[in-house]
Amino acid sequence: MRAFLAAFSRWAATITFIALVTISFLDLLMSRLFYRGFPEAQRLVEHALLALAFFAALRATIERTHLALSTGSGGKITSFNRGLADSIAVGVNALLFCASLSLMFVGFEPGTKLLGLPIALWVSPMAIGFLLMAIAGIVLSSGLARLASIISLASGLFFGSTALLNLGYAVGFMPPALESIAGFAFSVAGTVHLPLIVALAAAAFFGVPLYAVLSGVAALLFLSSGSAIELIPSEAYNLLRNASMPAIPLFTIAGFILSDSGAGKRLVAVFRELFGWLPGGEAFAAVLVCTFFTTFTGANGVTILALGGILAYILVGSGAYDEDYAHGLLTASSSIGLLFPPSIAIILYAVNAQFMVQGEGSFTITDM
Repeated sequence: MRAFLAAFSRWAATITFIALVTISFLDLLMSRLFYRGFPEAQRLVEHALLALAFFAALRATIERTHLALSTGSGGKITSFNRGLADSIAVGVNALLFCASLSLMFVGFEPGTKLLGLPIALWVSPMAIGFLLMAIAGIVLSSGLARLASIISLASGLFFGSTALLNLGYAVGFMPPALESIAGFAFSVAGTVHLPLIVALAAAAFFGVPLYAVLSGVAALLFLSSGSAIELIPSEAYNLLRNASMPAIPLFTIAGFILSDSGAGKRLVAVFRELFGWLPGGEAFAAVLVCTFFTTFTGANGVTILALGGILAYILVGSGAYDEDYAHGLLTASSSIGLLFPPSIAIILYAVNAQFMVQGEGSFTITDM
């Protein structure tokens, strides 16, 4: 089962990413050649990004690489931390699966279609992703951790019954006990939501993925107030449909292409030639090349991976800087580029500020 999940996540993420790049390229090409973009390109890109996000999240679940804190164990991953993270994530994923499944049927008009297919089909990767993430959490665990994950799965489905109730009303199929279970779930959430929120916040310091902590807290607050938890995946869907969001994976892959192609080494050579003759020229050149590279790759992590090794070697080899100073300088320098468009930080700020530039327009941080 683990091999199937790993293969599925890898191929699904790869295919959706290729679709995202291909559609974006065809739209750009057609707009330049025929002054008219690819029909439905924007909506296709939005839903390709949605699928990519959740299939990549499944991949991160299998590889246990979700963003998380680990200060509770001194930065070390223990079997307790891993079991705790898996079990809590399973419960949250099960709850979000129910919410996403309900959203597919109650969140869109029945006649809404894309390329002749119901919009619910295009949104289905969200529910599929959460379902497989919950299954993966159980498959990856063992012993007591697996038992805890199964109990957490049941808890997630229990609280998710509130969304399944809405789904039952929408499709006209209502199991006799579902309404009672959903009502009891609302009652339980209203009673114990505060201690559960505190427990989730504390669990964050023991390696529980941050998305599970934040989503779990949001779900408990919605349930305690009697609100529909479908609002959580609905907000995620609306955020991913922003026209600027596809720039994030596209800039990320551009950074890795620059890294693997050796462009970074040539860029270092250019800046050393230009500024290496100055006093402290190696450090000056390192700051400039890191800033330049981060700006056009969109993320400082890509810069550190691509250029950190060679720049650290140059700085330490000059004899003027020790290893710790060189590493600190490069880490700080790679963050400077985040202040300049089109870095990912600026793109995300523009998304949240609802700021958009089209055509040949230019802008500054002050404008934003």
